[in-house]
Amino acid sequence: MAMSVADAPGLARRARFGLFIRSLWTGFITPSAFALSLILASCIATSGVVLHSVTLQLLAGPYGKFFPRSKNDTEARATISAARLSLTPPAARVRRLCVIANSILAQALAREDEVSAALASATGLTWEASLMTTPLQGPLDEATLADYATRSGPCLVVLGSSFLRFEATPESLLRLHQKNRVGLRSAWADKLVETLGESPPVETGVYAIDNAKFLLRNAGIFSGRALLNRPAYPQIAAYAPTRPLTTGELAKRKELLLRSLARSAEDGHFVVDMLRNTIQNLHTRGSAVILVEEPVSPLLITPDFTRKYDEYLQSAEKLARDLGASYCPLQAIYQPPPESYPDYIHVTDRLSQAKLRRGLAECVRAGINPGGHDEAGFAAGRQ
Repeated sequence: MAMSVADAPGLARRARFGLFIRSLWTGFITPSAFALSLILASCIATSGVVLHSVTLQLLAGPYGKFFPRSKNDTEARATISAARLSLTPPAARVRRLCVIANSILAQALAREDEVSAALASATGLTWEASLMTTPLQGPLDEATLADYATRSGPCLVVLGSSFLRFEATPESLLRLHQKNRVGLRSAWADKLVETLGESPPVETGVYAIDNAKFLLRNAGIFSGRALLNRPAYPQIAAYAPTRPLTTGELAKRKELLLRSLARSAEDGHFVVDMLRNTIQNLHTRGSAVILVEEPVSPLLITPDFTRKYDEYLQSAEKLARDLGASYCPLQAIYQPPPESYPDYIHVTDRLSQAKLRRGLAECVRAGINPGGHDEAGFAAGRQ
């Protein structure tokens, strides 16, 4: 069949389009300036979208639930909780309790909803408890979380009190902080970094750049969980050993505890100055602070331990008063039995956890007199 003259323009257009497609494909499979420039442009555009779409607001919003890598990823959970608190003022007639502590208090208190219920039962007030607990939490992450938790309004802040705090060295604190385990940047923490002799990284104001390590650690799992709509619902009590410790492991743990206890008697320990700085910042925000003594197993309180431990408890209470904080001797209110501790410091028994939650609530109630007048600023989170 002969081709008509009218068909020629259409065939020419199809030929040109085919030539373009073949050239494009050849450019991708054969090194060329055009292919390289197209790839680079795509990478730059994608990076720009990612850098400006991953924000603190994103973490605080509905997508935040997909960031934890697993139910035991407590660093991401604490980051998201602090981000949400920083952007959401307290609801009317609701008091906030912010527990910013390490794994010991996380295991002791275990559940946010049950802490809120215990506080409501003890005080007759409505409470919103947030447990921003992370493993080996030191003064730098403590300051960061405290900063964000109180940005939108006052909170009654619970900080852990323990002789284990004195085990830290400047080098160990800086190593942990450089890992960006908590995906937040804070001027409070930056100031403490400077007291340790280091210069904090320059803050760009772009969340994804300032917290790149945190995002890189969580981004892959986040993408999959978001696409499948499968958030990792948090487990706060995620720290206790899952198997009985051997005799050798228990001996090493006891040696560590005894060494930390001895260091707690040293005058002028640098972590006290860091704690003082954070508490002063919280007071400036109108937030009251309770230092809650972390429980230890009665098996640890042996004759070679008791005298030093008693001295430590007295100094801890005095320190709280000197820092303008209240002191909650949680273990004096309720001492879990030895079988509740698989490793001397982490409580796993649910009944003991419930009693420890009530013990914390009693400490809070002690700041409110029977007539309901808030003498210590606890109900509003102010001092």
